[in-house]
Amino acid sequence: MERRDNVTTYVRFRGDRSFKEDPFNEIDALIFTLLCYFDFNGIVPYDDKEVSIVDAYNAILALETDNETYEKKHIRKHDEEVDIFTMEEGNKPHKHRSLKAHERELLGEAARSKRFGDVMLSHFCDELDPTLTEQFSAVHFRFTKHDTFIAFRGTDDTLVGWKENFMMLYKEHVAGQVRAVSYLNETIPCDLKHIFDHYYIGGHSKGGNLAMYGCFYCQEELIKKVKALYSFDGPGFSQPFEDMPRYHEIKDRMMTFTPKFSAIGLCMDHYRKDYTVDSFYEGMNQHDGYSWIVNGKHFLLATRDKESVKVEKDFKDWVHSMDAEEKEKFVNAFFQLLEKAGCNSASDFLDINVGTLVNILKTMVTIPAEERDQILKVALAIWTGDRKIKVPDVAALTENIKEKIPFDKVRHVFKELPGK
Repeated sequence: MERRDNVTTYVRFRGDRSFKEDPFNEIDALIFTLLCYFDFNGIVPYDDKEVSIVDAYNAILALETDNETYEKKHIRKHDEEVDIFTMEEGNKPHKHRSLKAHERELLGEAARSKRFGDVMLSHFCDELDPTLTEQFSAVHFRFTKHDTFIAFRGTDDTLVGWKENFMMLYKEHVAGQVRAVSYLNETIPCDLKHIFDHYYIGGHSKGGNLAMYGCFYCQEELIKKVKALYSFDGPGFSQPFEDMPRYHEIKDRMMTFTPKFSAIGLCMDHYRKDYTVDSFYEGMNQHDGYSWIVNGKHFLLATRDKESVKVEKDFKDWVHSMDAEEKEKFVNAFFQLLEKAGCNSASDFLDINVGTLVNILKTMVTIPAEERDQILKVALAIWTGDRKIKVPDVAALTENIKEKIPFDKVRHVFKELPGK
């Protein structure tokens, strides 16, 4: 029978052990990076005022339920809990995004556990600036008196966040990376009062890249306080790691984890491949950290998927075929295409169906011929990275798009799809 033990299972069965009884480990690190995806606006402030995971969970529950349901389901662990219904109107959190069932389950289990319930959150930051193509979010999790995990959020569902990922192909510094540096400089104190404090830094997806970049470029005195640096299927950089500032100083404290089918975490050159993790999902869906299989206090390790190796090689061959100016031109054309085709989020693009694909291909009339093949190859490779997604019937597509785009111009692209 296939194993499906994941981070939620870990909290459920090992959550009765405090960090003093059972020291911090790699599974705890992934959990903090996944909790970073929660919307703590209005709940956790940017300053050093702390809010426990229990109170954060109760506040989010209050936003989603009525008073009666809240009284039945909220967690009471101490007398000083925040009563969300008696807060002044101006201080109440705004309505947050809807939580997926497995996200809510992890937060609930963490809040009820001895291990995570009293972990203190602070310095929550959530910024989105379409003009700068910046999507940035981070938060502190203090899990012992002197130990704090700083988590950087990965790419959300906005096209702004996904475009920023692609911009890493041709820009040495993107806006989110620069903000990660200033965030560490602003939120890690170096005065005598905090001389015994230590920090673990990490992130999932783009958050892993931001964590590494922040450590490479932050103030020198901060690095001495960093005990470990984690990247969970985060992209690398356009230049070799060996050329990054401080890499050799902190390389022994770095740990990178990628699933056996990894496209996001291996999409840049010179990427460290420290640990390959097993997953109970297939294809690109393995990027979801909730699918990573947990074995006690560690991940269940695996070997790289052969198809993943092929996707990585094809992607890097494509990247190497263009200079920086050509990459920038491609990225701008690709995202302009998505906007014109009515894709308002990454989900609109990833959850492909015949109608969406036809709409995108019809919009190709606005794309110069020399860019058309590149966009199609990248888009279709992403769609078919998940083996459960089937390419729509070619004959049906022909009938829908032959008047807008001569099918002879795109037929060869379908022949080159993974698995064809």
